[in-house]
Amino acid sequence: MSDEPKPQKPPDLNVTARRIEFSQAPQVDAEGQLAKVSFDTRVGGGFGRENSGALGSIPGRIEYGTTAGELANGARAACVACRHWSPRAWVEYVNKSTGTLSSAQDRETIATMKQRLARAYGPENVSEAMRSMGICRVLTEVIEGWVGKNPIHWPVVTKDDANCPGHIAAGQGELGIPNRLEIVTPAAPFGLFKAKDLEAVKVGDLRRDSILFDAAGKSR
Repeated sequence: MSDEPKPQKPPDLNVTARRIEFSQAPQVDAEGQLAKVSFDTRVGGGFGRENSGALGSIPGRIEYGTTAGELANGARAACVACRHWSPRAWVEYVNKSTGTLSSAQDRETIATMKQRLARAYGPENVSEAMRSMGICRVLTEVIEGWVGKNPIHWPVVTKDDANCPGHIAAGQGELGIPNRLEIVTPAAPFGLFKAKDLEAVKVGDLRRDSILFDAAGKSR
């Protein structure tokens, strides 16, 4: 019998709040205002016996800097407004993967996804997070062309307020070169985003303007 200690389960990281602070510096236009985005978190503070899980929790904070313009453009080009993003396809996938005809692999894929959401948002928020998700059809097709319906990579699922990733990667090509596709580039700063209709364009503009008003310290 090996005396090596068994690896412990990593502590869960729960996001409890998100806030945005703008510098509101004089003589700086709204888009150029510096912004600090912070996430309040709680992480497991210790472990009991084997398989007993975390005991207690420690508050923490994750922060990153950006500009109001970047945040505003991200809000305008969120997945929820994109023609490639389908919450209906996601619901159909979940139903198929948890129904009576589903395979053990399908059920394990959904169970694993729920575990990840529980660690990110807290167990009590898993159902809400699941309802806010959808499948990116175009990225899912790219991934399927590379590695088939590999549950590690397929389908590509995002939340409604997400944006296109900088790139995607999965598997290797015929020459052993890793498959990789750049999504956000100087020529395509919003990635593959395409507004699904005129209403989505209007709502996206309102979301963008709302952030810029806040950055400038103006009332709406």
